[in-house]
Amino acid sequence: MVGVRAGILLLFLGLSACGVPSPQTELEPPADGFGDVVNRLAPVVQNTCLEVAVVKNCRIRLYVAEAEDGTANAFQSIDALGRPFVVITTDLVAETRNEDELALILAHEAAHHILNHLARQKADSVQASNALGEAARREGADGPTVREAREVGAFVGARLFAQEYELEADALGAIILRRAGFDPLRAVAFFDRIPDPGNHALNSHPSTAERRAAVRKADLRGLLPETALAVLPAAP
Repeated sequence: MVGVRAGILLLFLGLSACGVPSPQTELEPPADGFGDVVNRLAPVVQNTCLEVAVVKNCRIRLYVAEAEDGTANAFQSIDALGRPFVVITTDLVAETRNEDELALILAHEAAHHILNHLARQKADSVQASNALGEAARREGADGPTVREAREVGAFVGARLFAQEYELEADALGAIILRRAGFDPLRAVAFFDRIPDPGNHALNSHPSTAERRAAVRKADLRGLLPETALAVLPAAP
């Protein structure tokens, strides 16, 4: 997640209507192609969210913004009023080579919300923190050691299923892309231009090969990873 400079929000497009900035708002022209991609993608994101029916709020807002430190990044979160949103920074938009790649990044982040990954990851972290802290307490550890054990547990818990969640988001993102008329198999070329994290168990992201495979399987067969099936109804 990156810090986003206040007042440099370049574009806001909700799922039900386009947001029109007031003359007093400090805005710049949207990144080339972003508006067109969102206009095609946003209705499909909302419809898919409603079909999956894991979360209640499917009005996912899609933003492009400038990061203060020039970081190329994208993330999904919930604002103070409980509204879901996706942000992609202008530097990351600039690294995409076509609308398919841009759409995949946005759809991937939206899929994190659709599959309730933030809440699931928080629950993973809390569960592991409690378990490790309790284990340390039973072993007779003092207070600081128990707290340290809980902190370690929270970190490990947050990473325990992180790669699975990324593959779920890649897969659902691919299905969203195809529904919106984009080409997921063309979009995955973006993965080849970012560092491959390899296969370490505590990496936050899976390997490039795994991500490619998840997108291809979802696109060609309409299937999500098995790890997603426990929280999803039959794939639409």
